[in-house]
Amino acid sequence: MVYSPMGKPITVRTSCSKGEVFRGWWFDPRMGEARPLGDGFRDDLLTFQPPSQGEDCDWVLVLDSAAEKFPAPGTERYEEGRN
Repeated sequence: MVYSPMGKPITVRTSCSKGEVFRGWWFDPRMGEARPLGDGFRDDLLTFQPPSQGEDCDWVLVLDSAAEKFPAPGTERYEEGRN
């Protein structure tokens, strides 16, 4: 996770992260909602532009290993076998 307090672009070096393919989301801490970026990110150096910039436009970039199949940030994780 990387926080951008004013919506400035974020560059991430993935060579230090677990996983070969990444899935991403922008999480809006003001609304508590996640916006999918998709998956298939593979480069060692990735740059992401938040959906908005400026004062009161903070965003959290969330990158996970696509193989882990984590749910979107801010949602409950599905537990197999539970209703």
